[in-house]
Amino acid sequence: MNEEFAGKVQILIEQVENADTEMFSELATIANLNLAEDLVGVDLSGEDLSNDELKNVNLSDSDLSGADLYGSDLSGADLSNANLSGADLIRANLSGADLIRANLSGADLSDAYLNGA
Repeated sequence: MNEEFAGKVQILIEQVENADTEMFSELATIANLNLAEDLVGVDLSGEDLSNDELKNVNLSDSDLSGADLYGSDLSGADLSNANLSGADLIRANLSGADLIRANLSGADLSDAYLNGA
């Protein structure tokens, strides 16, 4: 790894660590991640993503097993082939989300908004 790249990575790490937020979507923005493209296949199992703004995020093929997505806005999200087993989706907005072949076994969808999902 060259020094210039290592320096840029270190600055990015410091920006994320010093951010005044714990919201995943805001941290992803600080890291210049595109929520519609850069999260395919990511492992977020057991993570706290509650009440986050994840509209139109592409989490296809991702592992969200046991994740806390309580009250999160996942409207228009691509969750195809995602593992959502045991996830807390209480009061989550999943309107228009793609749930084709998603594993929802044991997921709690109480009061979730599923219109068009």
